[in-house]
Amino acid sequence: FADCAFFQECQKKLEHKLRLDSYLLKPVQRITKYQLLLKELLKYSKYCEGAEDLEEALRAILGILKAVNDSMHQIAITGYDGNICELGKLLMQGSFSVSTEHKKGHSKVKDFARFKPMQRHLFLYEKAVLFRKKRDENGE
Repeated sequence: FADCAFFQECQKKLEHKLRLDSYLLKPVQRITKYQLLLKELLKYSKYCEGAEDLEEALRAILGILKAVNDSMHQIAITGYDGNICELGKLLMQGSFSVSTEHKKGHSKVKDFARFKPMQRHLFLYEKAVLFRKKRDENGE
């Protein structure tokens, strides 16, 4: 619909640089908004009829968000020679920083502070633990 003459004319009149579809939320982005909406509704509906249904809906949407987030991180796994499906269910995942000692060693705490920690991502599966090095935009 962004190619529709009516929308193009509106874009020109309003002097918007972005097309209409740039302002629309994608389905994955909508899921995060539902969570916020449900939390806000619960804040004002704790003792009202239907509050339990709102709480159940919030638990469901948080489960969906976790599954989407887990999937997004698993998609980024590259270079693993095995079959990830054989590792079992993903139980937990998250990022952490790793600091290593410099080859020459550190004589002072201030020397250690100069080194930027390396980012890693940990995946805890039923049958294994997998560490992933985060790659930068250049693929390094």
